[in-house]
Amino acid sequence: MPTKLRLKLAVLLPGLLCASLLQAAPKPPAEGTATWCSFDLPPMYIVTGPEAGKGSVQEHVRFLQSKLPQYEHKTQLSSIPRLIKDMREQQLVCAGMQRNEEREQSMLFSLPFYTTHPPALITLRSRLARIKPYLNAQGEVQLAELINNGELNLGLTAGRSYGATLDTELARHLNDPHVQVRTVAERLSEGLVSMMKLGRLDYTIAYESERRLFLEQLGSHSGDELVQLPIAGLPRRIPIYIVAPKTEWGQRFIQHINALLVRYWDDPQFRGPVLRIKDEAQRQRMLNDLRELRPGKRAQP
Repeated sequence: MPTKLRLKLAVLLPGLLCASLLQAAPKPPAEGTATWCSFDLPPMYIVTGPEAGKGSVQEHVRFLQSKLPQYEHKTQLSSIPRLIKDMREQQLVCAGMQRNEEREQSMLFSLPFYTTHPPALITLRSRLARIKPYLNAQGEVQLAELINNGELNLGLTAGRSYGATLDTELARHLNDPHVQVRTVAERLSEGLVSMMKLGRLDYTIAYESERRLFLEQLGSHSGDELVQLPIAGLPRRIPIYIVAPKTEWGQRFIQHINALLVRYWDDPQFRGPVLRIKDEAQRQRMLNDLRELRPGKRAQP
């Protein structure tokens, strides 16, 4: 090979190689990174054990992520107070959140995509006799009367929403001496049952999905038993949403989510977690709830 040709190739090849590498390098997602917050809250979020990642909300989220290639998707284990704080500063998003006035100050909400049963009062059987005077004829707890009495200690987890009805009532009592609000790391109801066992709390409020966590905390040899009581005046179901920060980026994100919800609302892959519910009556109730929530149809209370 002539010397001049070798020199030309020596000059040209590095440049061609660099150009080729630049062309082959993947372009960053057009909308940047969306960091999805998750919680230790079976069965909606399962973060440990053989079923990790198979929570009902997690599976819905993975479907939506697959339809949003314009974002890089990451996951971050969090708590509600931490999420609310960090969302003001980062591109955090989260599925499975309820809507209330406090959250609306810093969050944008999608269309409701899922539903949950209302929370209930959780206590120990050893405390039940002291709560029975506050039950109505239907066996439901008249919570306002119970809290106002002030004889029994209520434990709550900071940052939780229990639906608009309960949030309004509980907000009146957050500074009462017989109401304790705990800030936890990841497990949303961590320690509340333990405090009941120690006599520091008499009852708490939680969702059916948290019952397994409560049973784990109680233990099989405690000599006591968990009791769940319905709370009077709550709706039959509570819609839950996907949230994003109240920014231009968050507004675009929610617009994309809403478009996907409208398009894939009844898609079997999207609704796989519901279609796989083994109990037929429970599965049909959830499907009926989702039909009522379908975009364009006015949901009944």
